[in-house]
Amino acid sequence: MHDGSGMALKTLVDGLNARLPDFSRSEIRVAALLCLYNFLAMCAFCVIKPVRSVLLLDRMGLVGLLISYMGAAVVTGVVIAATG
Repeated sequence: MHDGSGMALKTLVDGLNARLPDFSRSEIRVAALLCLYNFLAMCAFCVIKPVRSVLLLDRMGLVGLLISYMGAAVVTGVVIAATG
């Protein structure tokens, strides 16, 4: 039984290939490494942030955690204003 899904997949792939620019082999390698770097950075962020929050909450309490978040927001705002 042939349901035509192979043809639909081919049409989808051909459509994507028409929209994407041609990449050389070295560019594909760099892009793959950048994707890997981004993945690892996000994984580290997803592990470290909850641990940091728990440690702050344990040491300084809820008020200390809120103050640290507000401090981080203020410092970020100052840095952005100074460099922007």
